[in-house]
Amino acid sequence: MIGIIGTSHSKSKVIGRSQDTAKVWVHFNGPAENIDDSYNVGSITDLGVGSFQVNFLNNLANIDYAVVSGDYYWGIGIDSTFTVSSVKTTRRTNGSGGSAIDTPHTSLIIFGS
Repeated sequence: MIGIIGTSHSKSKVIGRSQDTAKVWVHFNGPAENIDDSYNVGSITDLGVGSFQVNFLNNLANIDYAVVSGDYYWGIGIDSTFTVSSVKTTRRTNGSGGSAIDTPHTSLIIFGS
């Protein structure tokens, strides 16, 4: 780490900045609707097979946020609705043409304002 501290590339200067910090993250069991661990998530609503709504504890500033999934089947952008208080989405096998599914390991992270 010698020579890094105090330079423009120092990670110590970006850790904790609002725009670099996840606003929401969650890992949950889809079929059981159990939240295993989370940050800024109040609840998960089951909307049918493979469809979920993640409800935030604190509203986000706007709907211009990015959602990142932790596994292959997450269908962000497919049947999705973004609001400042929640995100709704559907998990499907093999993209938008596949069947909706529930899986025991569902995770997502949201970055934004």
